[in-house]
Amino acid sequence: DVAFVHNCVYIQAPEVLKHLKTPSVYYCHEPLRRAYEPRDKAPFGKELRPNFFRKPIRAFREMKYERLIRRLDYENVRSASLVLTNSYYTREYVYHVYGIFGYVNYLGVDAELFKPLEMEKENLVLSVGALLYRKGHDFVIESVASLPKKCRPSVGIVADRGKLEVKEYLIQLAKDKGVKLVFYEKITDLELVVLYNRAKVTACAQVMEPFGFVPLESMACETPVVGVKEAGLRESIIHGVTGILTPRDPVEFGNALQHLLFDEERCRAMGHRGRMEVIANWTWERSVKCLEKYLRWAADLSR
Repeated sequence: DVAFVHNCVYIQAPEVLKHLKTPSVYYCHEPLRRAYEPRDKAPFGKELRPNFFRKPIRAFREMKYERLIRRLDYENVRSASLVLTNSYYTREYVYHVYGIFGYVNYLGVDAELFKPLEMEKENLVLSVGALLYRKGHDFVIESVASLPKKCRPSVGIVADRGKLEVKEYLIQLAKDKGVKLVFYEKITDLELVVLYNRAKVTACAQVMEPFGFVPLESMACETPVVGVKEAGLRESIIHGVTGILTPRDPVEFGNALQHLLFDEERCRAMGHRGRMEVIANWTWERSVKCLEKYLRWAADLSR
């Protein structure tokens, strides 16, 4: 027997890992990022962190709590018999944080659900992710704003959760930049599939995204992707084949969007190759076969 353990909402790596007597496989979707990365920044560079001058007692308590969570997470990860990660980027991250060499077990998408619907494309760029600063929706708006106004596409933001202050900021930013913005909140998977099919391009500008389902879902719907060349996005988007990767520069990103938006033949070809790539390498069936191999390996550790 083997215990298959996932992330915990509260302390990332669950406490159960320290107490298991059976071999354990911990699937690390990401390390405790808030402990090792810069804080999310609100507009104009204001960091989202406790204010030691205005609320010193609360800030001190939060600091002690975060230190405790960081220690528990570290101990729990190192208690696992085997650690799996969702990308090579996450594997390297896990080594730097926990001193453990994990094994990559890519996730997948449902290519029967996410599929082309033969719909007419609209002049729409889709950005999918929670209403959080690290999801990069503001970067997408700024990139679209760099395009000529007469042919500028609309930006559709799909979000299942998030912060009201982020939504208000994005609305004001789009207004200031002259970009038409539409929100699609808490929609169903089927509605998301329709949006992928309506959009000409999906933009992926998440900050250091460990893996990211969005590019794969879009590719499965034959909609090409423009993404920032960082973290897990470099592994799922094949530059020049299924999409375009650029540095985190709004002008370069905007140019990449423009190349696809106004070259229907290239856009269609990339979309077709994207779906073929998903079917070949990014299905759940392929992911599960890989997982079964690691579970058997972990189970053998007890023999």
